[in-house]
Amino acid sequence: MTPIKIFITTWHRVEMLERCLREIKERTTTPHETIVFDNGSDPDEVRCIKEMHSDKKCDGLILWSHNTGPYFPKACYYAMTTPEDTYYVSNDADTFPPKVEPDWLSRMISEMNAYPDLGVISPQVPPQYMQEPYAERGNHVLCKAVGNQLSLVRRSAWPVATWPQETDKFGDDSLRSQRMLENGYKTAFMLNTWCMHGQQCKNWGYTEEQVAKDPRKLKYDSPYLYQYYIKTYEPAEERSHNWRTK
Repeated sequence: MTPIKIFITTWHRVEMLERCLREIKERTTTPHETIVFDNGSDPDEVRCIKEMHSDKKCDGLILWSHNTGPYFPKACYYAMTTPEDTYYVSNDADTFPPKVEPDWLSRMISEMNAYPDLGVISPQVPPQYMQEPYAERGNHVLCKAVGNQLSLVRRSAWPVATWPQETDKFGDDSLRSQRMLENGYKTAFMLNTWCMHGQQCKNWGYTEEQVAKDPRKLKYDSPYLYQYYIKTYEPAEERSHNWRTK
């Protein structure tokens, strides 16, 4: 099969990127290639990212000359794929995959193959109620929107020509789900596959100065903390485990 392209958006927090790349490599048996898209990190951080690429920790590296900071044109990933790429993965550097059998990516591919109306599906990450779930089907839960956490995108469901070309809009993942809905596709998260979000720390791992550069983060709630199993990333508490429970 054609290797699945896994695009990883990064902005500062290179230690999270390194963990992300390492766990994807160790926990993904499905043929894939990782492509890091740095979105204007500091020069020292860029040097570290270049070293990761030189050390073969990622397969591709794109350093965009336009520093859009926290805002990122995820729609450009469509232009980096071809019709042979039925699916591709869109991810932020602070999201890590679980260690499961079969691997997380093949599970989602199987679900997308079984349900052609799915436009994007992601592993589950608490709190699920933020994604406004409304129905269970197969091994997934239909919801209003998913974030940029290891999201498997059906290329045909989100052609770049349907996306409004305002840079500051690209950072809002809910708009991706909205566009897919308008194109007749559904959004979902997996019922039995989890991922880990690196936000379980102060300011989601950003410095105070970096948070100030992103007005959206100033409005965020405190990081969501919960206990989880170290390999599967499944929450250990029923409150986080059951998508029907807030």
